[in-house]
Amino acid sequence: MPMSSLRRRIAGALLVGAAAACRRDKVAPPMPDVVSTWVDTLPPIPTSYLDVPVRYDLAPAMHWLEAEVPASFGSLDERHEVPAKKRVHYAYAAIRGPFRITVSGRTATLQADVRYRVKLVRQDEAGATSVGELVGLVPGDDGYVHSYADAARLKTGRYVLSVETVGGKGSEAFPFTLRAEPQRP
Repeated sequence: MPMSSLRRRIAGALLVGAAAACRRDKVAPPMPDVVSTWVDTLPPIPTSYLDVPVRYDLAPAMHWLEAEVPASFGSLDERHEVPAKKRVHYAYAAIRGPFRITVSGRTATLQADVRYRVKLVRQDEAGATSVGELVGLVPGDDGYVHSYADAARLKTGRYVLSVETVGGKGSEAFPFTLRAEPQRP
């Protein structure tokens, strides 16, 4: 048992020494010397860019767009007068195809084919008579809508050919007169 009491005394002396060491003043570093005035701003930082791939599901936006933008507007049955020409009327209608989107690099392109209606109307004393109409025409490579009428099947008289313009901004009316060619003997 004498060993255990020696151990207790050594442990007690260490604890008293440690407690005495904790009572001393703490060591504090000296304050830094001021060498210039304090400025609380940073120098300008150049603009940085992030070039990261982005994935976005466009299907909900495309469904919303299809629902909100009418697929057709105008009516060939609704005739509009041309100011200062009471015998000239026009009608228009536009039909668009479904929207489609293409992405090339950093550019997304949304497009829909606009289809055109063309109507030929004969003007006479009785009023306007529809000769025929073409529906679903698309512009050719030259950007124009092409249609053909066989003049041999038309009576002489005044006609108006109406074609809906790009973007549904109205229609273009092309009045013309068809005359019989004089008979040669």
